[in-house]
Amino acid sequence: MTASTLQLLEDLMQDPACGWSAGVFGAIAEFTRDAGEPAERLEAPWIGWVTARGGIAVDSRQDGTVIAYESLSRRPGNWMQGLVLALPRQALPEGPSVLTALGPDSDALRAEDRDALLFDMGLGRPGFRFCVRTADPALQATLSAACGKSLLSDASEAMAAIKAESPARVAITPLGRVEVYQTIGSTSRGIPTPEGPHSHLLPKLLASGRSHDANIALPDEVCPLISLYPRHPLDSQGAFDGSSHAAFQALLQRYGGPGYLKAK
Repeated sequence: MTASTLQLLEDLMQDPACGWSAGVFGAIAEFTRDAGEPAERLEAPWIGWVTARGGIAVDSRQDGTVIAYESLSRRPGNWMQGLVLALPRQALPEGPSVLTALGPDSDALRAEDRDALLFDMGLGRPGFRFCVRTADPALQATLSAACGKSLLSDASEAMAAIKAESPARVAITPLGRVEVYQTIGSTSRGIPTPEGPHSHLLPKLLASGRSHDANIALPDEVCPLISLYPRHPLDSQGAFDGSSHAAFQALLQRYGGPGYLKAK
């Protein structure tokens, strides 16, 4: 990555208000950390953090394109904003479309997780693997027996076991990864999505085949792999912070998509 991109990532990593995610439309892993939450800074070549709840790692050796965007929100008077790290779509290999064993996760962010087994959930998307990782022998056996099959059917015993056991979810891209260690939320079982790092896998949204929300205007030739959400100018009570607004407008000036600022 360029020196300016590395500095941007370093600066945003310092702000606990900045969120991070990796995924596609319908399958995503998200990382946030609280101010004052114990966190370990990753060593080079990784830029990122790992906490007891999850982790974010961006590979400084890769050369991703930074694109800033703004988009409409369902909430009146609000808007969404963020940046993506993207690669050329045509250069990205497609992952498997069935559950696939990948072996020990030697790139796990925590040393104690590197002997645990990684399983690709088989979403078949370019440049993105949505995985689970487990050291539990029983869950390993269940997932190994289901390899070669789709997880997305209602009858999938492996998916039921994943939901019940909540193994670590690992979203992997050529530009880095997000890991989530918290419980999987479930409306049907009355388990709320936890605060902080969490993941979503929504087959109905996945069926669209989109790499990202249609409200986010990005060039067709790139695929967003890691998303960043800098501090928003509006807080949860609707109070406006002019300095945060100015900071993101400066990012738009530098990294905004082609023609966006003129159209705005």
